[in-house]
Amino acid sequence: MSTQDIEGNFPPILLSRPQYQLQSLSLKIRWEVTRRHPSYITNWTKRSFAYLGLSEEKERILDEKMEGIRELTLYGIGVSGVPVDPAIEFDQLDDETLDSAWLSGAVHPLSLRGIVNLLINFLPKETLAPVCLAMLTASREDQEGAEPFKLQALRELQQIDHEALNSFPDEPFVSINPAASGRQTKEALNSLSKTWKEERGLEETRNRSKKHEEYLEIWDLREGWHKGMYDRTRENTFIKIAQERKKSIQTVHTQYKQAFELITGYEYSIDNWHEAFGLIKLTDLFGEFGDAGKSQSLTPKMTRDVPESVLRKNDDDLSVIELKEASDHSDVEITRCQDDIPTIIDNIRRRIENGMSNDDIYDDLDLKYPKLVEEIRVRGKELL
Repeated sequence: MSTQDIEGNFPPILLSRPQYQLQSLSLKIRWEVTRRHPSYITNWTKRSFAYLGLSEEKERILDEKMEGIRELTLYGIGVSGVPVDPAIEFDQLDDETLDSAWLSGAVHPLSLRGIVNLLINFLPKETLAPVCLAMLTASREDQEGAEPFKLQALRELQQIDHEALNSFPDEPFVSINPAASGRQTKEALNSLSKTWKEERGLEETRNRSKKHEEYLEIWDLREGWHKGMYDRTRENTFIKIAQERKKSIQTVHTQYKQAFELITGYEYSIDNWHEAFGLIKLTDLFGEFGDAGKSQSLTPKMTRDVPESVLRKNDDDLSVIELKEASDHSDVEITRCQDDIPTIIDNIRRRIENGMSNDDIYDDLDLKYPKLVEEIRVRGKELL
């Protein structure tokens, strides 16, 4: 997590799923693609910041900020409940975690959090204010013999003269009359479904769970997915996968790209791969960072001192991890360096694109870990 994220910025758009993408998949595939998603792997469990050596109050503030970002990131990939260990297989998930009633993904429950989310998204700010005041009224403790505050709040809500409260959200969200016949309900929903698809440019989909499982098998072989984590020692080349699975290299490439789209919701490109998986897949290849973390042009490198103010803001600014206070903890240096990784990768990729050799890149960026450049080079040319 970068220090920019700590300051409150949203995660990159590619790390959030396109609307409706997850619900179009079967329940098993939804779990399989979710647990492979980089946002899930890095955010399914809370992080501890005790190792930073911050004061108790500052650690609490940092924890609250990071927890908010964590929840927002998970929500962006369709996870609103309590996350579970990505190492858990689908058939090990209990009924409380996965309700078989929503197996098709065509219909799924709307939580109270989801309803509040709709209100925040669709109500204009001038309407949100009086609605929030009504909710504050409802939250008060009732007094014996007096009208319940929730009734007062409902009356306040009815008295709010804002046209926005009488409008309908631009979402496939309706109330179904359980007393209506099944035929009436089906006809009404079929008509609405057709309209919603046309408005959103969505096409009819079929259940392709078996095909999806094939795509994920290819993904796992290439990326080394095993027991809830990506293991570099289990990675395979596309050529080896094609030989072992007795498939053409073109088929393996296509199925890998399909798996990428299932997991992220976006078409495969090397830029999209680096955006989504670069940090989680390449971090372990970094040794000492040298000069690569500085945003650079392709002109010859020049040596200059970096003032401490560039590395660290005001002591009272919690938006940057306090390196001075926690200087004895090597994990702090790792956290700071992770902020530089996208810049390092970008610097290496641009030099590869400009025809520089690995040795020239090592020298130009003062890299201390040679496997990194070769890995980025291979990733850039194995799928075109």
